[in-house]
Amino acid sequence: MSVHRRNFRLKRKLWRERVSNRLTRYLNKYYWRITVAIKKEKAKAKKQKGTPKFGILREMTTPELSKMESDLRKELFDLRSKIKLASQPNVRLIRETKKTIARILTILKLRVAEVQQ
Repeated sequence: MSVHRRNFRLKRKLWRERVSNRLTRYLNKYYWRITVAIKKEKAKAKKQKGTPKFGILREMTTPELSKMESDLRKELFDLRSKIKLASQPNVRLIRETKKTIARILTILKLRVAEVQQ
């Protein structure tokens, strides 16, 4: 191999390393900004997605609550099957869905008790 060819390869290697170093420095510089922004978006989505509170459920009508209960039961069935197939890694959703169903049933039982009195 000629000297010229060897020098060219060394220069090309050094240039690639320089470019990759610049890129990694740039990415490291803005990495924390990107991660903070992503965490904030996830927190917003989590707040919006959360289970409805007891007071909000209490304001709903009885037919709305019964429809919501049936929808949640279907969703719970789907979640269980997804977890069995390992396509849904988030087991926490099952717990939240169960709790929401329990809240709805509690409200419905309270309403039945009020009517009987």
